[in-house]
Amino acid sequence: MALKWLKENSLPADIVLSEWTQGNNIVALANRRVVVSSKVYPSEAEEVASRYKDLSRFFYSASPDEALGVLNKYQVSWVFVKKKFDDYICRYTGRCLWPSTLISGILSDKKVSFMQRAYESKNLLIYRVTDGEKRVSQPEEMLHLAGGIFDEKLIKAGFDSANQAEREKIEAAGIIVPHHYPYNNYLLTDLLSRIEAPKEVVILGPEHNPSGGAVKTSLAIWETPFGEILPAKETIKSVSQKNILIDNEAYLNEWSISSLLPYIKYIYPETRIVPILVNDNIKEEQIRILTGKLADENSSETLFILSSDFVHKLSQEEAEKADAYSAQVISSLNSDKAGDLVMDARGGLKLFLAIMKKQGIKSAQMTGRSDNYQESQKHEEFKPYPYLVTYLAWIFKK
Repeated sequence: MALKWLKENSLPADIVLSEWTQGNNIVALANRRVVVSSKVYPSEAEEVASRYKDLSRFFYSASPDEALGVLNKYQVSWVFVKKKFDDYICRYTGRCLWPSTLISGILSDKKVSFMQRAYESKNLLIYRVTDGEKRVSQPEEMLHLAGGIFDEKLIKAGFDSANQAEREKIEAAGIIVPHHYPYNNYLLTDLLSRIEAPKEVVILGPEHNPSGGAVKTSLAIWETPFGEILPAKETIKSVSQKNILIDNEAYLNEWSISSLLPYIKYIYPETRIVPILVNDNIKEEQIRILTGKLADENSSETLFILSSDFVHKLSQEEAEKADAYSAQVISSLNSDKAGDLVMDARGGLKLFLAIMKKQGIKSAQMTGRSDNYQESQKHEEFKPYPYLVTYLAWIFKK
């Protein structure tokens, strides 16, 4: 999948820097030139030795200038790295454990000023080389974002369980669901299985590590275990402009959107998405403008989803009180009190409720609540969450 992505999103003339174990694969499967490859002719031996030395200089560099020197020497456009890099090289040298090296920073998810993460899967990372602090220009729709690491069988099992109960399909304007995978598995599958397939899905989620603008979107193509989800470009472009930033990078390590996407792709395979990250500092004017644009354009064929978990780190008694208050506020669509709730997406809830009101929705119905949900499901492959989190699900019928 990663090599396919690289081939589809890079130019034939691009040069890729990779650890030696992936060099041949890139040449064979992505048809791209690499700085280091063990597939050489005897006449190239001296040149290959020099390239291996430069590879070491790059990954173990202790300064940006040293790493950039290697990138500039070979005119590198991409860096291809295995997350288990240390299994192949570092275990023989111990150098990757040095906190001052570039590879140590990459594996610990630190930002590198001259590289931008463009692709991530369970085992691999691909970085786009940039010009110092200035990013290389690119078509926005080129960037693919991994939807996360998901158990395909678990997701299908969730839908199989939800579908066992015979239900008539209902028309819904919106839903509220949690985003902690896999603890959202049944709450989300139960709801999506009931709803008529929409043409577009607008997902409002919190940015867990806010950086800049109050509202951000992306034109990226997303990967899931069930295939790619395409962006609803026209809707995204109509709401961006001055009201919302197109910021692909903000989504690379943000799970409030990505954790829902495999479910959406599985149950609504043709649906396109409008991902929107909403921070608590969203202004009333932004809510007014975005509500008008989102609720008016194709809203009859759109499902709005607010992605949010609720209580974190409170006692059981405190959690029950907080969730009871949340239920009161949400069921009455009282957006004025949204900022008082104990939940991830207070800013997103304000926008979501404004959209529901604009569409004429009068009330909401809670369809599920769970605390410590992972214990009731008992999936041994998943570690219990380290503290109490509550998960609520709601449906806003048309």
